[in-house]
Amino acid sequence: MNISPKNDMKKKIDRSRIIESVWQFGCCGGEEFARELHFKEDGSIRTDSLIGEKYWNIEEDKIHLSDEDGKILSFTLSGDEVSGFILYANHWANKSMRLYLLETPKFIFQKYENLRINYLKKELKIKSVKKSINLQGTLSHLHSCHLLEEKDPFLCQKPHKSFADQSFEDLDKSLSKEGLSKNGIYYSSNKLRVHMCTIKNGYFFVGNGLDGAIFTEDFHPVEYTTLFNKHPGLGVNENTPVDIDVLSELDEAFIGFDFFWGNYFHFLNFSLAKSYMAKIFLGDNIPIVFPDCDKQNEHWSAYSNKVRDQAFEFSGLNKNLRLLPKGAYKVKKLHFLMIDPSHAWAIMFSDGLTSLYNAMARHARRSDSIGKKVYIARGKNVNARTSGIANSAIAEAAGSHNFVQTSFENMDLQQQISISKYAEQFISPHGAGLTNILFNPGCLKVLEINKKLDGVENGYRPCFYMASAARGHDYYMLDSDTLDKSPWQANSALQAMKML
Repeated sequence: MNISPKNDMKKKIDRSRIIESVWQFGCCGGEEFARELHFKEDGSIRTDSLIGEKYWNIEEDKIHLSDEDGKILSFTLSGDEVSGFILYANHWANKSMRLYLLETPKFIFQKYENLRINYLKKELKIKSVKKSINLQGTLSHLHSCHLLEEKDPFLCQKPHKSFADQSFEDLDKSLSKEGLSKNGIYYSSNKLRVHMCTIKNGYFFVGNGLDGAIFTEDFHPVEYTTLFNKHPGLGVNENTPVDIDVLSELDEAFIGFDFFWGNYFHFLNFSLAKSYMAKIFLGDNIPIVFPDCDKQNEHWSAYSNKVRDQAFEFSGLNKNLRLLPKGAYKVKKLHFLMIDPSHAWAIMFSDGLTSLYNAMARHARRSDSIGKKVYIARGKNVNARTSGIANSAIAEAAGSHNFVQTSFENMDLQQQISISKYAEQFISPHGAGLTNILFNPGCLKVLEINKKLDGVENGYRPCFYMASAARGHDYYMLDSDTLDKSPWQANSALQAMKML
């Protein structure tokens, strides 16, 4: 991690760099309060923060954030000493991590904590919840539980080498954390079980950092549903304060979305896939609830409402959809899926997920296809996952092998499905757009330009390797940082794909 040197501390902050990056905010080595802060050109802030920072401005070496009441937090361009609260971005054109430290960490820490607590008290009623319950604990609280799918361990074909001495040691490490183990020339998943669970008089959340979190009638959080929430201590201790302000009561509903419903990958593979399986079991009239992006103050979506609406239409769920504003809801009969094992990407191997993508792929139009060889570049309005050197190497190699370059950023869902279904070779940096390889029925050659986004020690995010394996695609991978130093690897990977 490279941090700005001390002699930068008196320099003016580069406004354009602030706007270009997606920022996170929290205590260094501690709680993360905002996973995504977008500083807009007009001085507004788009964020998932609990506090609701609305505006920003720059004064010499300081960044000021304020809410609607004008309360201000100030950050100073950092030196090389990291402590207290920090504002940070992982992706810069020069690949360094820039940090902005709070001017007076201890004082501001308390000030921010007070703001956070006051905000929650103003917006919500405080109740106490008990410890989280896991799958086995949930079963004892259920009105009913049905096994929808049981699948033997899935054998995943290992990645193909992009060059002769390529090592997959770091990928092995990542897959091991997801429950996959080496099995000769394959990786083997765990046995998969998908349960449809129903509880009476349960609760669920939209917004408030608890999207998709489900509570039993006596306020036990269901552990699996709080996997990505913004309250990491939730349910760990008995009588934990949590924010429940019941907006309305529903007779019956299915909840499939999680905290990252605004991410295209999470939307399709969790929200939509679970809802698709639920309708098959629960019947055509089951209400399926989902956050209303237009009425969410703290959340935003990386895909358009048109893409959302097309997804529900193409999956046959549009008549079941109920869009809900931010708040807590009590449901007389609350349905949700429990997946065992509870690893985040285990659903990749579900037959229900495969059925969803097959159903949606029927809406592809051959006229929207742009060719058999497709290079998906990340759009201008999203963070780059590759440097200029790596981008040039990929673009040059793709061009020499007759790939057509495009971006999914401003396309509707039908166009994305069509391009992906009829492709035979697919190149893309790691990102949600790679989700579209699941619309291809098989025999697709996929080259992912991956990156260790969660730190070197944690290896790669293996979700798109697992998606490729589940669909029977041939998977290749390059490391974006290594590609900076060895641009020749891009052409080597495409040569390898051509030879297979």
